[in-house]
Amino acid sequence: MTELTASDVEELLRAAPYHRWLDVRVVELTKDRIELTASWREEWIGNPESHATHGGILASLLGWLINIALTAGERRLLHWDAANRDAANRGAANRGAR
Repeated sequence: MTELTASDVEELLRAAPYHRWLDVRVVELTKDRIELTASWREEWIGNPESHATHGGILASLLGWLINIALTAGERRLLHWDAANRDAANRGAANRGAR
């Protein structure tokens, strides 16, 4: 299987409107390293007194980094889309009804 390139990862990342809003870019992707960049802006502030970045934004970026690390060498990224979630929920509900 072909390894993911920085442009592959960026294309997958920017497919989500939230990540486009964050303006996330892949700077570097190697076997041992991934570097992302984003254009910080004032809407990211989670604490107006300290001007700290909101934890949800940091968690989102960390989640993507972990996803990329876990799927290194594969041409896909882990995801759990709504259709799979809904199907799993229906299956669990059906099993509980028996």
